[in-house]
Amino acid sequence: MSTLATNKLGTLSGSADISLPTTRPSSTLTGRLDSAGNLSFATSSVNVDTMVSAKNDKVGVVLVDEVACGVISDAVNTQDVTNGSSLVKGFSVGLHNASTFNRTNYLFDGNIRQLEINFCFYNNNSTTSAGGGMNNHTFFTPLDTTGKKLWKVTQNSNGTYGQTYEGEDSNASNYSTGSASTTFGPTNNSGVFKTYDGNDPGTSCFGKIYWHCGVNSTWQAFYQVTKLRRNRSSGDMYPTMQTGFVCPSTGSTNDGRTQTSGSSSKGYGQPWELMGGVAFNGGSSSGSPFDMFNAQMYAYIKPTTLIVT
Repeated sequence: MSTLATNKLGTLSGSADISLPTTRPSSTLTGRLDSAGNLSFATSSVNVDTMVSAKNDKVGVVLVDEVACGVISDAVNTQDVTNGSSLVKGFSVGLHNASTFNRTNYLFDGNIRQLEINFCFYNNNSTTSAGGGMNNHTFFTPLDTTGKKLWKVTQNSNGTYGQTYEGEDSNASNYSTGSASTTFGPTNNSGVFKTYDGNDPGTSCFGKIYWHCGVNSTWQAFYQVTKLRRNRSSGDMYPTMQTGFVCPSTGSTNDGRTQTSGSSSKGYGQPWELMGGVAFNGGSSSGSPFDMFNAQMYAYIKPTTLIVT
């Protein structure tokens, strides 16, 4: 029983439930009230990497990873996404760079519905030879959740893809390519996971990659790219736009949880691993076209309760 208030009109008495810390907190800890009105002290943590729905206060989008470089690319040779001793220069974004907290609470297996990667770069070289192979395509190499290549073996003509793209001339003619039987896999140049045209000096590029996070025969990839090519050497400075998709062919499923060569009933090469990111490269170890490169990767997840630390 405690006295709540005393004044000239009389005395009010009653009980007050006030919960205070039992130990003296460190001066570096932040004081705050919990949902019951109790005072607590803890390390301040702000969930700035998640987007919470105003509808149900659940997390729906997570900023998984991001990368950026300066005016001159600092991409290094890497073997994380290559076969054998072959090396390429580039950058990667993916779950392998996500925090343990986010992977445990939001980005666990089965909770991710779609990945979205936004990217942009400029080739700041003056000549093609200066960068070594910079006129190659931009390759989007699919990665697993550990940062390694998603495909461990080459698929045996069991994918399907399509591309539509514009010409660089003033007429902006439209073209298309596609195949219901294509081979791609863990090589440096990841088959149809690439832009249609190259990255000559002066090229600027931005785009998006969308990945439906299925396994076996349910994965699907889509991408949209806009480029301004060779604007240091050509007067036809017209941007080109490309859209494309890649997905399994009809009936090309993997009967077992392995990836084999493609010659047996279990050998269609479809990955049972989840897609966890993308590595960007120009197919060369002697130069990188990715000056002023930046990329951000978002995960769209099943609405998940916000974890407050």
